[in-house]
Amino acid sequence: MIRYGLMDIRDTLYERLVLINNELKETKDIDRINELVKSMVLILEAYDKITQIINRGSSKTETTTKEK
Repeated sequence: MIRYGLMDIRDTLYERLVLINNELKETKDIDRINELVKSMVLILEAYDKITQIINRGSSKTETTTKEK
């Protein structure tokens, strides 16, 4: 159950990255570009951590299934 919640959060983060990327393509203001890039980095870090947690949960499930 938690895994699916994390997958939903990961999907939302991806959607936000796409929105930020679209705005990044359009803006010429260097301060706004800096804000957008910082936001992207934070989102990518969160995305990576969530993906690691999801993958750890998958490998535990596979191990438990194989042991039975």
